[in-house]
Amino acid sequence: MIRFAVRWLFRFLILGIVLATALFLLKDALLREWLIYRVRTVTGLETRLQSVRSAWLAGSVTLSQFEIFNSAEFGGGRLLSLPELHLELDGPQLWRRELRLRLARLHLAELNVVRNAAGATNLFALRNTVENRATPVDAAVLAPPGLEFTGIDTLNLSLGTLRLIRLGPTNQVREIHVGVTNEILRNVRSEEDFTPLILRVMFRELETQWSKNRPATIAPPANAPPSKPGSRPAPAAPRR
Repeated sequence: MIRFAVRWLFRFLILGIVLATALFLLKDALLREWLIYRVRTVTGLETRLQSVRSAWLAGSVTLSQFEIFNSAEFGGGRLLSLPELHLELDGPQLWRRELRLRLARLHLAELNVVRNAAGATNLFALRNTVENRATPVDAAVLAPPGLEFTGIDTLNLSLGTLRLIRLGPTNQVREIHVGVTNEILRNVRSEEDFTPLILRVMFRELETQWSKNRPATIAPPANAPPSKPGSRPAPAAPRR
């Protein structure tokens, strides 16, 4: 009887090892499916996520090709396209009950802000939906209780295209190519720090693009005398 119990105990031990190994190997696939399910549930929108790569010991996670699509009310097109979101947690800070990121890499390739014929905007509608559908579990994932967010040491930011779309009898589309690539922002402490930095980077890039596309002015010759107010240009010399 004892030998029988020991034999089955050993079998359960082997089964536990196999299940733990399978769970470890499939953890990224399971995490991907869970994230897709939660985002769809909370937003009510079609969500796609190509892959998730996580390293628990290093405290890092990477999302690749994350996309959310608008509802039919707002045309059904893509709302946002996020080719990469990479986060690296500062582990030692957790012992101090602080949530801090050593590195965050965000690549937002496309964001479409849509206003329908009734005057509603997709981002405001999304905010209202999230507020109504989010559960305490979702809130705990975004802001773990007992931990204080203390900032991001290094933020690597890439921004692509912003489209302002107005649906109606004749759809109106205004496209703004931001064109920010691998912009490094350091010591981002809070949303109050993040927003001005983002706006500053966007305006700088747009101003650079505008200056490049601005028509060049023709400067007068270096030896030309200064023109006097009210004077007319001298007639051209007759051709021979």
